[in-house]
Amino acid sequence: MIKTVLDLLEHSAAQYPTKIALKDNEHQVSFKSFQENAQRIGSGIRRDVKTNYSRPILVIVDRTLDPIVSFMGVHYSGTFYVPVANKTPEARLQ
Repeated sequence: MIKTVLDLLEHSAAQYPTKIALKDNEHQVSFKSFQENAQRIGSGIRRDVKTNYSRPILVIVDRTLDPIVSFMGVHYSGTFYVPVANKTPEARLQ
């Protein structure tokens, strides 16, 4: 039963591993690669973030497929994300 966005991604990766999941002007990624990349990001976050998992992970976004994969990676890490425009001043990010 599909309950979460991760369930949907995992189901899609199992059913359609080579089908294009995301595409922008320069890149494309299959459902299987999308899942694998997101899992790597999630594992890296879990490994590197040694603090409270109830704090958000900032994901600086632009109009490419990378932020979407990053969002899923944050989900795999067990925490949540806050999308932030890629032109946000550093002082505001802090």
